[in-house]
Amino acid sequence: MPMIAGSIGGPIRFTCLPSYTSRVPPRTHAQLFRIVAMAEAASWAGLLTGMYFKYLTDAGDVGVRIFGPIHGVIFLAYLVMTFLVSRAFAWGRGTTLVGLTCSVPPFATLAFEVWAQRSGRLSTPATGSHDDPLLTRAAVQSD
Repeated sequence: MPMIAGSIGGPIRFTCLPSYTSRVPPRTHAQLFRIVAMAEAASWAGLLTGMYFKYLTDAGDVGVRIFGPIHGVIFLAYLVMTFLVSRAFAWGRGTTLVGLTCSVPPFATLAFEVWAQRSGRLSTPATGSHDDPLLTRAAVQSD
């Protein structure tokens, strides 16, 4: 079971993800997160369309059988990416929990991704750029 450590309101530290986020540039995390969030929303659209045809018409359940597993895999990928991005960008518990919660309602991952981008949670704290090495919030605030 992963251990979560950190002060209240501070960044979440996942000990089961020791060095992956330190080897991958933050820009890559932000791009992958954006792609997975859009894919999760698209798979929701496919699944909802399949459910419409299954329950409201006599077309059968082929759409649900196709989009159900696809959505399940992308849903899990979104959860993993949210944890990785929360570590790479030093998100607090609240932001991480909102990101995880947004995986449940249809299309909420898109809204969360747009909000995270506009609020600077998908950019480095020092410059707002995706290309610079990630600096900790404490180091930025002490300067």
